[in-house]
Amino acid sequence: MARFYTTSINPGINQEKEDLSISTGIYAIFIMRESGCPLFYRIIKSHSMKTDPSILCGLFTALNMFVRQVTSGDCIERLDAGRWRFTFQPLPYALIVLCSAKDCNPLLLKYLTKQVKKLLLTDYKAKLQGTQPITVCDNSDLGERIEKILTGFTN
Repeated sequence: MARFYTTSINPGINQEKEDLSISTGIYAIFIMRESGCPLFYRIIKSHSMKTDPSILCGLFTALNMFVRQVTSGDCIERLDAGRWRFTFQPLPYALIVLCSAKDCNPLLLKYLTKQVKKLLLTDYKAKLQGTQPITVCDNSDLGERIEKILTGFTN
């Protein structure tokens, strides 16, 4: 996986995201419906990824479903692979996955996923249950609110 870009073409926005990634160790966030369909994703830093976000959403969903089947209901919490850490937070109708550095503080990851979960379940619950995508672009309200959660911890 060699390149994984933000959807923004504005270099200033991309630099801010690089700074966020350096300060937190977080590279990307994915929110997908139960079906694996991407609801939202934000790529903060490339770190050698070149896989389509839709494929990653399907993989994360499949991993979560596999663990639930094997363990009779438990969900995957974390997956460490190479220098990567994938932190999973299941929701009703959806799944959040934070991609970060393997040495990223697990308490930070847990806090951030819980904050995103709270946002989704309070303000976007109807959209989670629907079938229409919210957005995957940089100008979305959801994206701005998620970035406030991510940057609020570092400021």
